[in-house]
Amino acid sequence: LHTQAGLVTGKNYGDESEHGVDETRLVAELGYVTDGPRAATPKWGFGGTSYLLMAEELRPGMKAIARRRFNQDVSVDFSAGPMITYDSSGLFNGFTGGVALNLKFLTLRSEYVSWPFEPWDEYTYQNGQPVSITQHASGHEQMWFAGASMNGTASWAVVAVVTGLFIILAANGGFE
Repeated sequence: LHTQAGLVTGKNYGDESEHGVDETRLVAELGYVTDGPRAATPKWGFGGTSYLLMAEELRPGMKAIARRRFNQDVSVDFSAGPMITYDSSGLFNGFTGGVALNLKFLTLRSEYVSWPFEPWDEYTYQNGQPVSITQHASGHEQMWFAGASMNGTASWAVVAVVTGLFIILAANGGFE
């Protein structure tokens, strides 16, 4: 079983309104990689995971994983897959891909994520009255994150807390 939960931070390089802004997000993964997390001999393992990037909007997705084990406590994951965004009508229209260094119960991760955004209007006000409107084109928000995740049992506790918060937000209309 492959479980991870943690924090990532990075810069937004795509959306004009957020260009160059530092952002921190929660990330959680649940999936499976062949031969278990602590294989005794160096070898490759393959699998997949469901993925959730959490901020003002949830960004779910799926990733394929190739894992190279060096010993019982050290491995490297290479992963990539599609994401779903709020306006995708159930279709995948985002992307995530990255590399992670797994050290026992801690993972150091680096990921690239991208998703589309709609055109938007920027209003300038003077004395409470709109004086100009700047229209911005649609495009893709692009971010490069680096961070750390807990693996195994420690990640289950983080996933339980995040799931509870998700349920509370959904019950209170947080996603409407």
